[in-house]
Amino acid sequence: MIRIPLRPLARILDARQKGENPDAIERENKRLRHEDMQAMSRARAEGRLLVLGLFFLLFICCCWYSYGWPCHI
Repeated sequence: MIRIPLRPLARILDARQKGENPDAIERENKRLRHEDMQAMSRARAEGRLLVLGLFFLLFICCCWYSYGWPCHI
């Protein structure tokens, strides 16, 4: 992964010349980075839930198969 500096010097110098707050650049970069991290975490969690659900269904099917499908009448 290529690191991106939190406060790119060119953007900070531009902001200072325009009279803007250079700390806003850092806040924006952090916000974007945290949004990306949250999206990746959410995707991993959804994948885990899918695998857990599939194993649950497999377990139920194995139990039903061992006792007869779906039941003895």
